[in-house]
Amino acid sequence: MSLGLIDLVIWVSFFLFGYFIVGLVIPSGRFPEYVSVLFQSGGGVVTYVIGASFIYRRMLFRPLLSPVCPHCGKRPEAIEITGTWPVFTMSCGSCDGQTELRMYKVDNPDGDSKLPCLQLKWPYFLGWYKRVR
Repeated sequence: MSLGLIDLVIWVSFFLFGYFIVGLVIPSGRFPEYVSVLFQSGGGVVTYVIGASFIYRRMLFRPLLSPVCPHCGKRPEAIEITGTWPVFTMSCGSCDGQTELRMYKVDNPDGDSKLPCLQLKWPYFLGWYKRVR
């Protein structure tokens, strides 16, 4: 997991934004205090998931989690990534197997068809991939 300062800033800002917006929408005194806090926290999480996915896509940030290697079935501790956005080639640090990573749905006929291919799924910032090939 690659969690850096920018990831924390994005998390805190979107969570607090959602928390306070839901706090403005819910009338005070309508629900018990703990129910209001639960609603506000839920609003913060929803705002974070939607907003962070948008930010990570637009700013071309890599996801927080690296994908599971289709060759060895492990999440590698070290990976080497080559290529340009939106199609990368990942070399696994555990087994040295190569995998094609797609950050978008890309119809790339000149891609290497011998390599297994993983495509990023929503929410994009988490790093959930589905196998395409």
